[in-house]
Amino acid sequence: MLSSLPPEAITSMQRDVMAHRPSEVDGLVYEVVRMAHRYQVPVPAYGKVAQKLQGEIMCEKNSHTEGNVEIKREEK
Repeated sequence: MLSSLPPEAITSMQRDVMAHRPSEVDGLVYEVVRMAHRYQVPVPAYGKVAQKLQGEIMCEKNSHTEGNVEIKREEK
């Protein structure tokens, strides 16, 4: 199935980010890191992903710091 997609096919999340619209990344990545911090559960893989995305996606408000990653909640 995936092999039948054209190379220029992109996901809805990619389209949202490219159009500077809020994406699902807050709920799928940042919220997991915030909850893990709140409940003191280590989530190193999510932390690395959040750190990588932090430089690529500018979120809007309610900042929270997880390690050296500033996690911000997007407005819905």
